[in-house]
Amino acid sequence: MQTLRASCTKLQKGCTTCPAVSSMIARTRHIRWSVLSLALPVTASSLLQRAEGILSVFLVGGLGPEAIAAVGLSQLLIFIATTLLGGFSVSGTVVIAQLVGARRTQEAKFAASQCCVG
Repeated sequence: MQTLRASCTKLQKGCTTCPAVSSMIARTRHIRWSVLSLALPVTASSLLQRAEGILSVFLVGGLGPEAIAAVGLSQLLIFIATTLLGGFSVSGTVVIAQLVGARRTQEAKFAASQCCVG
């Protein structure tokens, strides 16, 4: 905000006529849209996985409590595996991106191969 105050002498609360303020608002909207466009598919996927688990319980509900318990346990194991693999995927992507950004391509290739092999 200090740099905006220095570049705009008329900076007041709600002032959007200043080029620096309107630029900041545009960047904020762009960042929000980027985060939202990344979060929506992940959220939709998670909701569909939960819906599949609920549907599985309904489908085996007539078979007895053992079948319901088996479906519930399998859904828990699938959730844990998905969470762990998703975490490894994100951390591998971050490491590779940092190495590529630092122009350390040989190390990035090695990290990518290690992420694929496990």
